[in-house]
Amino acid sequence: MKVDEVIATSFAIQCFGMTVGSISWLLFFNGQSEQKIERINLLYQALTCSIPFSIIGIYTVQYLPVYPIASINLIFSMFSLVFGVVLYRSVYLEKRSTDRGVKLLNKAEISLIAVTSLIGGVITAWISVGIGEILAVVLLLRGFSVMFSVAAGVIASSVSVISGIPYFIHESLINTDVLLFAAPGAIIGALLARYVALTLGAKKLK
Repeated sequence: MKVDEVIATSFAIQCFGMTVGSISWLLFFNGQSEQKIERINLLYQALTCSIPFSIIGIYTVQYLPVYPIASINLIFSMFSLVFGVVLYRSVYLEKRSTDRGVKLLNKAEISLIAVTSLIGGVITAWISVGIGEILAVVLLLRGFSVMFSVAAGVIASSVSVISGIPYFIHESLINTDVLLFAAPGAIIGALLARYVALTLGAKKLK
């Protein structure tokens, strides 16, 4: 498969997995749970600040277009490395309470989420992942709970990849054989992911 086909097929697979995962997390935040710290309205606010800018980033790459600044493999490797380092720092080097007791994001957090989501959208269009991971890390570093951060990342990823899939359909880049093979696994994994996350707890999940 060519690189464009790999990215397109990955987008399509995520449309199934991330969407099922999004529904699962929305049900969790709309329900009652002792593991739920933040309220649903805060989740919606974070997503409202993130998703439009992520979509702009994806469309910028797809329709202008904006080409990768390096090879796809290098970008993916660097992104994974930076993501791992930041996550390690948030787990082991920071002793910040996750029970912030806030109901709304402040202006600085809104701006931070918007800017990083735009960058995340661009990266997602290049390597098929990025927006969910970046949003989750930003929220973690701002002191939000792991469950909240993961839920926001999954939902933002879902809407973002769905918004980007028409381009790949129009260009006939999706490998349907791979999609038919991988999509059921993505759906099953998404159904189990929330329960695994809740069972592991915050620190182990990180």
